[in-house]
Amino acid sequence: MNSKYAADKKKKNLLFVIPSLRRAGAETQAIDLINTVDTEKYNKTVAVLSSNIDQIDSIDQSMAEVIKFARRFKFDLSIIRNLSAFISSREIDIIHCTLQFSLLIAWLAVFFSKKNPKLIVAIHTTLQRNRKDEILDRYLYRYLLARCSKIIFVCQAQADYWVRKFPEISDRAEVVYNGIDVEYFKRGLMTKEAEDLRQKLMIEPSDCVLTCVAGFRPEKGHRYLLHAFAELTSQCQLILAGDGEYKKEMESLANVLNISDKVHFIGSVSDIRPVLELAHLSILASTAVETFSIAMLESMSMRVPMLATDIGGLKEAISPGKNGELVPIADQEALTMTLKRMILGTQWLERAGISAREVVVERFTIEKMVFDTEHVMAEALKRV
Repeated sequence: MNSKYAADKKKKNLLFVIPSLRRAGAETQAIDLINTVDTEKYNKTVAVLSSNIDQIDSIDQSMAEVIKFARRFKFDLSIIRNLSAFISSREIDIIHCTLQFSLLIAWLAVFFSKKNPKLIVAIHTTLQRNRKDEILDRYLYRYLLARCSKIIFVCQAQADYWVRKFPEISDRAEVVYNGIDVEYFKRGLMTKEAEDLRQKLMIEPSDCVLTCVAGFRPEKGHRYLLHAFAELTSQCQLILAGDGEYKKEMESLANVLNISDKVHFIGSVSDIRPVLELAHLSILASTAVETFSIAMLESMSMRVPMLATDIGGLKEAISPGKNGELVPIADQEALTMTLKRMILGTQWLERAGISAREVVVERFTIEKMVFDTEHVMAEALKRV
């Protein structure tokens, strides 16, 4: 057994299993947990199930050892054998899985190991994007979820949906809200970078700047947003941050709507803060899949109020009339009318932005997410 793990019997040996280290919400939340979970209580190791390690430098490897169990080909079963041996040799006490695939691999590895650690899974999805994933949920992951000690959901609406779907998991379902670093996402830190971006995009200081931070997929509702933006008569600019196969189609739509001179497709950015520093309003027009948006929390933390569709758990952070507004899903008229009304209230946007940050600081910080997760893990360890 590794001497580091044998040194302190009082600590529990904690293994994080994550599908990859790509730049995505679930993986980013896992990294925040990995870096912040108390090292006085846990020896931390990370098992990565993919060769995509874009965020490897974000992990504090002085606090957590990172080991790659990447598949060499699609049905490479050696990762299960290797992970199983690792669980046994390190005498792992508890495994935290990010997303369903990680749970599948971890469960199989535990089945063949000499240890019987507690299994926890963090689910970040609500409705699945396709029928295949829904079938996997109903006929595979349902079985595995019922064998977890705890199941973490990132908002109450999501937990309610899954418990209705699979009632047998109700006694192990826990809500731990997504959390962000509110000191990192704080208005005023990116003033110079925001000014450089404003000049690069040729946005006038007097313009009202709107933004949407989302990958270009059909369910993100960019089509509705562009049609609504085309109806604005005030001097506004729209910054769209993100990439995806739907992007070119949306660029073509902006041309058709004759708004391409006011819509800026800036692609994926490594640091979204300069965009949010410029913005007066952030918009999410999602029509499906959305659960509890990290982009929403980042915007609100930087005092940018939200206009969003009433989907998933967004209403658990957005209070209409106070820190943003909610509109029905796929309701073009409601989105357009609400957007027109909001951009006319400059002073209201400023007050709403202050309120938005207050909510995030109070309820959706990394510290609270980690505290709640540690509580869930402690309860799992007690579970027979």
